[in-house]
Amino acid sequence: MTTSRRGRTIEGAQTLVIIVAIPLGLIPLIRWILSEDHGGLFRWFFGSLSGVLGYAAPIIVLAVAFLLVMLLEAVKKKGA
Repeated sequence: MTTSRRGRTIEGAQTLVIIVAIPLGLIPLIRWILSEDHGGLFRWFFGSLSGVLGYAAPIIVLAVAFLLVMLLEAVKKKGA
């Protein structure tokens, strides 16, 4: 299956969103659940969060990433 240049660009953007979401959303959430520490990269971007925000911020990052990937997928299918 040949993919158009636009399709490849959208797939690249989706990949970038996922690559950013893993260290800023998934890994900090798992670290927070296990040890109540997000890690240095997360603290560098968002500061030191505690309590409910300790859970909410990584979940929001993951939700935004999921929505961006779905939006880009819809744009890709619309253009195909």
